[in-house]
Amino acid sequence: SSLWRYIVYRHEDLNFYKIFKVLTMLYKQFFLILLGVIIIIAAAVVPGLQLLEAGSYNSNREAIATEIEFIVSDAMEYYTDVSGSGSDEGSFDGYTIPGSMMLTAHGLYRAEGNGTMLEIEGESIVYGNLKIHVTLLYNGDGWSKDWDWK
Repeated sequence: SSLWRYIVYRHEDLNFYKIFKVLTMLYKQFFLILLGVIIIIAAAVVPGLQLLEAGSYNSNREAIATEIEFIVSDAMEYYTDVSGSGSDEGSFDGYTIPGSMMLTAHGLYRAEGNGTMLEIEGESIVYGNLKIHVTLLYNGDGWSKDWDWK
């Protein structure tokens, strides 16, 4: 090519110091651009990971609430069936959470019944600081549930 002929025939005009200086400047620009790209990517990834963590926490909380609802439904059925007559004259005395509901992928649950009141506690397996306390009460007119997230 013509460039090669120029280099071969006019090598005395080449100043290797200038070439080295230009190449060094190009490398510096390349590394500054690369550093800028890394900083931009890091600035985008960190908030993304924080949003993912928050979404996971909320998802686990909703899963625990859903599982508590299943336990509440089972307990209400126990309350009405304990007398055997199907009437509302039952009791939560002796109620235990079924084994398949006691420990799940989301939480660990326990219940304590006393007459017309049942207290259910759930604790997240994934997030140890996520706990819930639900009080289920039958007052003769209907059911009331009190949710308390801790």
